Amino acid sequence: MVFRPHLKQIEKLKKVQKPGEPEQKEQEPPSMMQKASNIVKSSARYAGSGFKKASEKTKNERMEICKKCKFMTGPEDDPSCNKCGCFLSLKTAWATESCPIGKWSSSFGQSQSGGG
Repeated sequence: MVFRPHLKQIEKLKKVQKPGEPEQKEQEPPSMMQKASNIVKSSARYAGSGFKKASEKTKNERMEICKKCKFMTGPEDDPSCNKCGCFLSLKTAWATESCPIGKWSSSFGQSQSGGG
């Protein structure tokens, strides 16, 4: 059985820092208070929109972008964002939401028939 701390050490050893490159630090997830604040704000926007959902196409496009992002964490069937702490299955489905680092934007107010 391999323990999780050992996996992190192995991953760090695999990454070879080139001379002159700044040391890369792992992204720390937001605190529980910040996560709570983010979900309250997201929920308020979502409710204020009349619970508008993104189209299935937009949701899938957003999730594909997230899958390539260094901030995505957790199991593939229930990932979350290590930048904002949101559950991506919800965040990508709500039309009012956008990526915290600008990789995709809100589709609220845009025509759902024309894509997201």
